[in-house]
Amino acid sequence: MDNQTEIHQISWVTPDDFDPDKISLQQMSTSLSDTNERCKIMYEYRAGAPKKDLVLAVPRTPDAYITCRGVQKDFFSRGDQRIETNRYGAHLVLYVNNQYHVALWETFKRVISKIEQLTGTTVVFPHKDMDTYSIVYTNLIHANDGRMFSSAYTADEQLDILNVKQSIVRPALLLSTLKRSATETKIRVQVSQMFVYKEIMDFPLAYKD
Repeated sequence: MDNQTEIHQISWVTPDDFDPDKISLQQMSTSLSDTNERCKIMYEYRAGAPKKDLVLAVPRTPDAYITCRGVQKDFFSRGDQRIETNRYGAHLVLYVNNQYHVALWETFKRVISKIEQLTGTTVVFPHKDMDTYSIVYTNLIHANDGRMFSSAYTADEQLDILNVKQSIVRPALLLSTLKRSATETKIRVQVSQMFVYKEIMDFPLAYKD
């Protein structure tokens, strides 16, 4: 497989190599108006080396890659209204019959358990369980002025991540925490990088009468 499918310039760990005892929390500096405590989830990638941001990725094999339902604007609900924000996200689909997806989900659960241990709070993870799959809700990384820090690419070219449609991808997922209250902490999942293996073409007229 082409080396361009590799994750670039950042440290990352796959479920097979993950060790929750290498996790710690590092508080982030926030604006004075932000009353919620935010923390980086740090990880010791090499014994004795300084810890870096925890980034999770599936192995570099197409069987492990994940369905992304496309990059879209985030929204929140107010009554019957659906209100868009200036943030972007991507929904990732993990299938229960895929061993690599199950391993990634089990890794998320191990992270949750460790964060509960470190904070003494209940931990909320951004997902929704269905019968045969789970959806993980992720955010892109960008500044309030719109500067984008998340990136996407194929084996041949750099992409504008905002133009990524429904695709099979290998994402590098950056995890952090947001303390919502004295008893609840939310894990935030952000796409640092995304290798787009192939776009999913949907031809409904080919299958419907």
